[in-house]
Amino acid sequence: MRWHKEVRKEEPGILRHPPDGMAWKHFDNIYPDFAIDSKSIQMGLASDGFNPFSNLSSSYSLWPVILIPYNMPPWASPNELKELWHGIDAYDSYGVHMFKLKDVVLWTISDFPAYAYLFGWSTAGKLACPVCLEDRRSRRITDKQCFTGHRCYLSANHSWKRSKDYDGFSELRDPPRTFTGEDILKQLEEVHVRTPGKAPNNSSRKCKRGANELNGSKRSVLFDLSYWSTLLLRHNLDVMHIEKNVCDNIAGTLLDIEGKTKDNLKARKDLQDLNIREELWLKKTASNKYEKPHASYTFTREECKSFCQFIRTVRLPDGYCKVDPLLQDGCLERNAIWISQTKVQKPTIISDDLYALSQGALERYHSYQSCVVNGVQFCCKEYDDTLQTQCSGVCTEGDHNNENILYYGFLIEILELSFIFYRKIYLFRCKWFNSDPKDKSVYKENDLTSINTKSNWYVNEPFILANQAQQVFYLLDMRRGSNWRFIQKVNHRNVYDIPETSEVVSNIPNNDVFQADESVQLPPFRPVED
Repeated sequence: MRWHKEVRKEEPGILRHPPDGMAWKHFDNIYPDFAIDSKSIQMGLASDGFNPFSNLSSSYSLWPVILIPYNMPPWASPNELKELWHGIDAYDSYGVHMFKLKDVVLWTISDFPAYAYLFGWSTAGKLACPVCLEDRRSRRITDKQCFTGHRCYLSANHSWKRSKDYDGFSELRDPPRTFTGEDILKQLEEVHVRTPGKAPNNSSRKCKRGANELNGSKRSVLFDLSYWSTLLLRHNLDVMHIEKNVCDNIAGTLLDIEGKTKDNLKARKDLQDLNIREELWLKKTASNKYEKPHASYTFTREECKSFCQFIRTVRLPDGYCKVDPLLQDGCLERNAIWISQTKVQKPTIISDDLYALSQGALERYHSYQSCVVNGVQFCCKEYDDTLQTQCSGVCTEGDHNNENILYYGFLIEILELSFIFYRKIYLFRCKWFNSDPKDKSVYKENDLTSINTKSNWYVNEPFILANQAQQVFYLLDMRRGSNWRFIQKVNHRNVYDIPETSEVVSNIPNNDVFQADESVQLPPFRPVED
């Protein structure tokens, strides 16, 4: 429970975990008595509704509620919330004393329809935005409400604010006000109490709102928590729904898929109603039908074919998995790897690790086709080509002409070297591509880097330590040819880039589950008992 404060390392400008955010820090500043104890629990509330048994005509729905504690690291895995806010007696087995265990719900997590239930603000109609509230940025176009005021967030001198190409008007308004919890409570006082539910005998379910109620539907029970109105961020939207819908809409529009594209006949009619983009208005044909002129943001037939061909070539890495290594025995050629040419008598001041390295590797080694390093699976190129995934791309930092650069390549072989005292070292033998940024084998455009995979570099220095490797995967660069690949870094599921402080109290018992448990097939180099 103390990880978030005593172990997690904070880096300015980096958002990795909820304590890095403004909302968490804002709460700590307002309630220092709560924040000072690292064992105080901070939680999020998530909810979503569904009709039981997929019966959409049902007059009721189910809303499971999940409380998520944020004290612990993300790889580890109510309650009387009012009572927990003031604290309950608990026992600290490590400190061997009693203390007050406190708890707080920092925010809720839901999709947009569930937002309406948790907030008490209807997410439909011209006042649907629960952030803008009465400072709405919506307008009615034909038969629907559209939210077209996003340019108000641009800087005052931005060229798009005065342009009329977007919706036929210049956008001279400032962003909407930031409403505090007290502002929202004052607004909710205008909302009449109604009986919730969709039952046919509920006379309140179709009552019209008064002029001062705006889009308020109820006073959320969460406002009964004394701290709820003071929070900086009370509600979060589940990004999964947003990402999927946005991705589907973009792909459907680019490929002009009937029924999936947003560039449909109604959208073209709206352009004409708004009197903008005349080149995209519907054209009447000789057969008295309407057709859409081709838009620059949709693919031609040939571009659609190229896009689909590119998608067919994409092979992504495994997010996480465990595969038994394929073991091969062999004799190590002494000239393949240089570790140490000097053998010394073991003095007492030299550690077992250093002494084992100085004696050189044993005669035999193991060769593997795949392994797992810190939760990430790597496969050798030959074996990887037989799979539907791509796990052979590697990247590491290194020096070239006194400059620190990134080296890219393929993993060719995994070696396990054995030393005296049961020490082991794992090496990756790689084929490196010419990654010199001054060479013509690498092109950078915006945030994309393309590299020639037929180029060879540092042929006589193919080895790196396994824990020095970062995984990348390659995507075909169709514009430059079959030998060129775009480089993409990998963010693996269940592998978290959250640094921890080095001043960790070593005698705190570590009972948490870490992703290091997935690395048993490639253990870290550490001393063992003789």
